[in-house]
Amino acid sequence: MQAPLLSTSRRSSFFCSRTLTMSLLDLSALLVVVTGGLAFLNNRFLKLPPSIGVTVCGLALSLLLLLLVELRVPFAHIAIAISNWS
Repeated sequence: MQAPLLSTSRRSSFFCSRTLTMSLLDLSALLVVVTGGLAFLNNRFLKLPPSIGVTVCGLALSLLLLLLVELRVPFAHIAIAISNWS
């Protein structure tokens, strides 16, 4: 059985009573999908070299996620919880 990503004491009011778990395979699949999406956006709109474009898009996505956390958007807290699993 997998350990939950967040202990009960660290959960915010945005979480339900369910625990949030992802396997290593789920996380790697999510990484591939996000990278593919960022590469598509780069190829379609930015037209930068692939490695630079994906890096710039990843930076923009990270800054957007941090902004959403500061604005207290519920799904942003879930995304941060997924990225902080250990």
